[in-house]
Amino acid sequence: MMDYKEMPLLKEMNIPYYVQIYDIIYQLIQENVLQEGDTLPGENILAEYWNVSRSTVRMAVRKLEEDGYIYKMQGKKTMVTGQLARNKDGLQHISNPCISSCIDTITKAEAVISVQNGGRLIGDLLGYNGKVFTAVAVDMKYYVGEAYVASSVAIIPVLRLEQEGIAIDEEEKLKDLALSGLYKRAGRSSLSMSAVEWTEEVADQPQSPIIIVMDEVLYEDEAPLAYHKYRMDSNWYRFTLDRRL
Repeated sequence: MMDYKEMPLLKEMNIPYYVQIYDIIYQLIQENVLQEGDTLPGENILAEYWNVSRSTVRMAVRKLEEDGYIYKMQGKKTMVTGQLARNKDGLQHISNPCISSCIDTITKAEAVISVQNGGRLIGDLLGYNGKVFTAVAVDMKYYVGEAYVASSVAIIPVLRLEQEGIAIDEEEKLKDLALSGLYKRAGRSSLSMSAVEWTEEVADQPQSPIIIVMDEVLYEDEAPLAYHKYRMDSNWYRFTLDRRL
């Protein structure tokens, strides 16, 4: 970690100070001088160093956080995120967003596996068209250190597991399939995204005012593979998408 006193000083020019501060930190991240996990000095320290108000520094920090270069958790220091480097191609590529879009590295994923009959909505999405089908539900919880940051559920038809040669009691194989295996097989996906504000405490979800919810059906050669739902603590996630005409 570099000494903050080695950071360039601000200049008298027709560029607001908060923009200059943003550019300085951004450039240090681009040049890999500031790396993922490095902490930035507090706002008071930086304000004194650059001889500006704390609100000026706070504005630059907020913009850097909005753009996904740093993150600031309540009660913790401001840190550099490597999420943009890990997922610079964004949502247009098929991957598990609970892993790829987190601003920090997921360090642990826990799975609870159950066998159940699939519901009508999921059955329709997976091509069963009202027919009863049996599926395995893989419920996952994702952690950064001890922080619970996201959850997901994958509904995988038992017929698909038979094609994969996986038994319903092979928990590690089922976990790997839900975490990454299905995404490697998928040729396309159908995805929706919304923000939900919880009005009461929900014990089995990350505790955050806003939860990002994404529903996804993965397809292989136009045949549905599995249904997924994700709930992500908005404090820990940033999403990018390359849009073109």
